[in-house]
Amino acid sequence: MVIIETFGRTDVGTVREHNEDNFLVANLDTGDRSLLPDNRLHHVSPAGSLFVVCDGMGGAAAGEVASGMAVDAIYQKMGEKPHFENRRQLAERLFASLDFANAGIWETAQKNRQQTGMGTTCTAAALNDGILLLAQVGDSRAYLIRNQTIIQLTKDQTLLSRLLELGQLTPDEASRFEHNHVILQALGVRSAVEPVLSVVELRCNDMLLLCSDGLNDALTDEQVLSIILSTPNHEPVEVCKALTSKACENNAHDNVTVIFCRFTGDLLPPSAETRPPYLEIPRDQLASHALLDTVLFDDDRPEVTQVFGSYHLNLALQKNEDKPK
Repeated sequence: MVIIETFGRTDVGTVREHNEDNFLVANLDTGDRSLLPDNRLHHVSPAGSLFVVCDGMGGAAAGEVASGMAVDAIYQKMGEKPHFENRRQLAERLFASLDFANAGIWETAQKNRQQTGMGTTCTAAALNDGILLLAQVGDSRAYLIRNQTIIQLTKDQTLLSRLLELGQLTPDEASRFEHNHVILQALGVRSAVEPVLSVVELRCNDMLLLCSDGLNDALTDEQVLSIILSTPNHEPVEVCKALTSKACENNAHDNVTVIFCRFTGDLLPPSAETRPPYLEIPRDQLASHALLDTVLFDDDRPEVTQVFGSYHLNLALQKNEDKPK
């Protein structure tokens, strides 16, 4: 089994009058979306566990409306029955839930002139086994903390990130770029959205951090890692308190929202020094992609990695590519 210990926290920050962030921690087996003790520590079931951070935009209270609609719509769609039978169905439902949230926000904004243009970022993490699925729209982030290192799992969908990727800005120029918060897509801004789905194999004692950009605007990755590692037992409630408090001490100009998870259990392989690769699964490959197969090969040896960096996976991928079209 996989055991999750988790918590989430949000703070308005030091400048904003309203909190336009929203977040969701949900056990889809029980339907519990609270932060009560039973939900803060639970086993992952085939029905799945879900974690979402949304950062709204749109002026007045529209951003708060958009982010609130997003977490409610995603929870509603992900919780529909029948539950998932495998990882592939979980991925398909994750895409569908973000499409559903996008449509609801878009339609609401079209009917209310005061809410025209409202939208929200969304970083959603879901799992029903030892493989974590991440769906990304905008510039909220997901980080993995493994072996005292911090790794950004998502790519910011921003103008700044795109220019850096294309080599049109240097890192030094990026630090002075005045349009660093221009995002390339958000839920509800257009009639259609294209989430980016990525996957990572969890290992025992891995930790996951989801956050709005209010956190990484106020704290560097190194500061975030230091806070997590210095918190006794990496206890999620205390980590969340420490991160939001430190961000506010650093005069956070935006709302600050975090979700923190710790993963243990006998289903997860032992921790390793390896850095997980960044692997995307395009929407049009959901039906056939090997990384969404629940069982990739007939080998139950614990030392064999199920998904990433294994010789057996390479054979499985090659076999899939060699199939007649």
